[in-house]
Amino acid sequence: MAQPSCPKCSGLMEEGFILDVAQRGYGQATWVQGPPEPSFWAGLKLTGKTRRPVVALRCSRCGYLESYAQDAFPARQLIRGPFLIAGFLLIGLVLAAAAVFLMTSSTR
Repeated sequence: MAQPSCPKCSGLMEEGFILDVAQRGYGQATWVQGPPEPSFWAGLKLTGKTRRPVVALRCSRCGYLESYAQDAFPARQLIRGPFLIAGFLLIGLVLAAAAVFLMTSSTR
C-alpha cells in the first residue's frame, strides 16, 4: 500500500494515534457509536455501543491531522465497565469494615 499524501499540501502522512489520559493511565482515543448518554457509575453509558480505536495520520510537512475509526476493539477489551464498578464496590466494603472496626475498638 502506498503511503498516503496530505490533502492540503501533498506532503507525506505518518500514522499515529490520539493519546487518551485517564485515571488508570494512558490509552488510545476511542470512537463510540451514537450520542453520549450519562451514566452514574461510569460517566458515560457504553453497553451495547460499537467502539473503535481512533488512528490519526499527520502530515510531516504542514502538520495537518486526519482521524479514522478503525476496526472494532476485540471483545476482551470491552469489559472494563463491570470491573470498574466491582472495584468501587470493593473499596466501599473495605471502608465500611474499617469504620465498623474503628467504632467497636473505640468503645472498649
